[in-house]
Amino acid sequence: MFNKKIFILLIILIGLIIPIVYLTQNRGFKPPKFDETTKVFTTVPDKEKILKISDDYAFYIADSPYVKNDYIYVNFYSLTKSNIYLKVRVFQDDVIIAESGLIKNNEYLEKIKLKHELTKSSNVRYLIMSYEKDTYYSMGEVQLNFKMEEK
Repeated sequence: MFNKKIFILLIILIGLIIPIVYLTQNRGFKPPKFDETTKVFTTVPDKEKILKISDDYAFYIADSPYVKNDYIYVNFYSLTKSNIYLKVRVFQDDVIIAESGLIKNNEYLEKIKLKHELTKSSNVRYLIMSYEKDTYYSMGEVQLNFKMEEK
């Protein structure tokens, strides 16, 4: 009788401990993926239009995005130091229509595959996000508004 009560209490205790251990486990942070469509570049089309956010963080982006064959052409150049990654997210009417993977310094991203159909509005908003290389902590973001070009 005594052993049966202890056995039942142990089963209940184990039943309570297992979910607590499972919920408190570090499931492992999965960093964002790198964009597979980027290319390395040596020059920027127009050095006068480089946006310098800080000493470590600058970029160039074409001021007239356009859509062709399910892609939005952004022509984005990362001019960061090697310890910063960038990512481009494109919005239309507050809906994410396209999103790049991480972009390393001195990489060029021509276009991003559309996730959603466009509305009739020609306005788009870019959100340029920056991440610290080893920790992927946010280093801030920049928003830019553009009108899409018709092609």
